[in-house]
Amino acid sequence: QRHPKPGLACKEFGYCDENPALTSWFLKWESRWLGVYDWMPDKWDDCLSSLSSIVGSSGFVAKADLVVCGGPGWFCVMLRTLWAVPMLLYFAWPITPLIPPSFKTHIFSQVRALGQTSDPPTVFVVANWVLAAQFALQVRMQVPVQRPH
Repeated sequence: QRHPKPGLACKEFGYCDENPALTSWFLKWESRWLGVYDWMPDKWDDCLSSLSSIVGSSGFVAKADLVVCGGPGWFCVMLRTLWAVPMLLYFAWPITPLIPPSFKTHIFSQVRALGQTSDPPTVFVVANWVLAAQFALQVRMQVPVQRPH
């Protein structure tokens, strides 16, 4: 876990288990801060399959009654695809940062579909009105705003 910072889940919630496979997955697929995720159009299924193996072998998954996903949005979509549990999605960043332009429509449609699920439920919340407007325009969803401070 590196969002919002490594060690937060341990310090705040007492979840201190290490998962080297998940750490490696994040380093391989999600460790960009500049540019775009060039792998997405051709390797989305490989990435999802790899995450599926990790989630499927995790003892933590069986114990969770709720997931809070703080992004990135594409990761929340993947996680919910593999793990049918109530989910709170908190967006403090744009929906598709670093997503290749040719793949943004795919992510928008996945987020829209996720927003329509009700069993188990998903709840979206954004950190500011700019993101709420982005959701309304690009995903056609009315999302409530709740600032973290």
